[in-house]
Amino acid sequence: CIWVLITRFSNKEDTIEIGVIDALKPILTTASRQSKTFAFNLISCALKAALDAKETPAARKIALQTSSIVSQVHPLLTHNMLPDLARLYEQIGNPTNDLIIHQIYALLPCSILLEKGESSSLMPNCNSLVDRIDCHWTLFQIVRRSFAWGCFELSHRILSSRLLQKCSTQRSFFWLRSLSQIANAENTLCNCGTSCISQCLELLNSAYSTICSLAAVDGQDGTTSPAGKFYFQAQILRNRIDFIKLCICTRALCTEMIMCGGNLPFGTRQRLFLKNCPKQFRILAARYMQIYKVYGLHSCQQTKSSLRTMFAMCKFMEAFIEHTISELSITGSLRIQPEFSHPKGDKNLAMGALLLRLRTGALKPLGISKSTSRNTTELLDAIDAIMKCPCPFPIRMFQITPISYTIIDISLDIDSLSTKEAQTAIESSTDDEYVDVDDCGNEVVEALPGSPLKFIISGVFPRTFLKSAVIRFSQIIARTSVYYEGQLFDDEDIDDSNVDENGEEVPQCPRVVSRCEEPFSATLLPGGKFMLPIQCDPVLAEGQYRYSVFVATGIL
Repeated sequence: CIWVLITRFSNKEDTIEIGVIDALKPILTTASRQSKTFAFNLISCALKAALDAKETPAARKIALQTSSIVSQVHPLLTHNMLPDLARLYEQIGNPTNDLIIHQIYALLPCSILLEKGESSSLMPNCNSLVDRIDCHWTLFQIVRRSFAWGCFELSHRILSSRLLQKCSTQRSFFWLRSLSQIANAENTLCNCGTSCISQCLELLNSAYSTICSLAAVDGQDGTTSPAGKFYFQAQILRNRIDFIKLCICTRALCTEMIMCGGNLPFGTRQRLFLKNCPKQFRILAARYMQIYKVYGLHSCQQTKSSLRTMFAMCKFMEAFIEHTISELSITGSLRIQPEFSHPKGDKNLAMGALLLRLRTGALKPLGISKSTSRNTTELLDAIDAIMKCPCPFPIRMFQITPISYTIIDISLDIDSLSTKEAQTAIESSTDDEYVDVDDCGNEVVEALPGSPLKFIISGVFPRTFLKSAVIRFSQIIARTSVYYEGQLFDDEDIDDSNVDENGEEVPQCPRVVSRCEEPFSATLLPGGKFMLPIQCDPVLAEGQYRYSVFVATGIL
């Protein structure tokens, strides 16, 4: 379709509605992401047709829109076409607001992937284009896209000098001021690095407090529950603050390690802190992954890509520190370094491209180097590079709407019980007398060792949930895991292996007893209803066990 449109409107005097290309945007974006050759041919053909047809405005509109689409997926291709784009901008002259947006969208990704000296000529062009825009909603759209690509200088300029002065309500002012503080903090961090870390954290903490205050005004717990309006924003900001603090703590420990000759004394607090740093980054990566699981179904591709990049950023720091501290042992000998599977993230983003270069150029050669001091220096340089690299923010950050959710009911199938228990359950009331509830609100089912159990998962997806889902799904998938929690009676014999020197019981993490290899699945019924039976493997040993069920959606 796009080839027909380009050929038609570049050779004839005709007009074209911009909505036609907007309707084709999802197809063009997906095809350009999957095939770099298609993206190159698309932008080349559009620019050639626009430059040859000097008196046809329709071809120029198509060229501007295709260049902005390709730039979001392959910014390097658009950078190679900058001379042709400059000629196109000269032919357009005084563009409208819609065309100005496409020009800015095409230039922003190019300015991030270039060096500061090379991109100095692009940002003044973006600033001059922004000065021509009078619509506040258009300016806010540019701010969203600037956050997505890490152009925090432009975002802070628009928010502080244009939007904050035109706020009509107090809530809008505080919301835009928190965004301005985030942009100012990230821009300061990119320009000055770790030397201005205190100023950066002060701005980010102030923005986090403002968002928590806005959530409290709504009368709901919007920062701790996924159903809250500001839950996503609060979680992203909190994780970003924790990541910066962990990087600064690791950097200080690396500096002390270099001053000590490449090794920290055994048993010191600094050595224990460095040993716990990978665990903290692992926890932070799990928090990013949890956000991805909750909001991935209801978010655009840019939001999911940014969350994967943040997850990859935490996993890279975990792997780098693990490789560095694996050199240290009690006897001073070298340990065998573990192998890690590294998530890639989005290589088109500046942070994704940096992680790819650090992974291949700094992390992999660590197994060859035998010098702990050298590895520590490389870790220090990697932290400084990550701190100065712009971190992408998800576009979902600007949507102050609660996510749609559904309540899943997990009940015990009485047919899986013995005949006597099933008869008692049928004759009992709806309170389920065969199921007890502990102090934490968890349902407790009493079963004999070796007897199979069958659960039924049921629920209804509301219409708002189905409409907000970006990916249309037709299946519900569940995976089960069984964890051993402890003995059946706490006052009975205690295993000596769980007792320390003082005779106190040492708490242990739940041990995985079994985990299903093949997931259970069921087709979604009309109206969003679903019912999925799950057959659990029998447990042979006596004790307290916890059944965990992970539910997801899929495409049939």
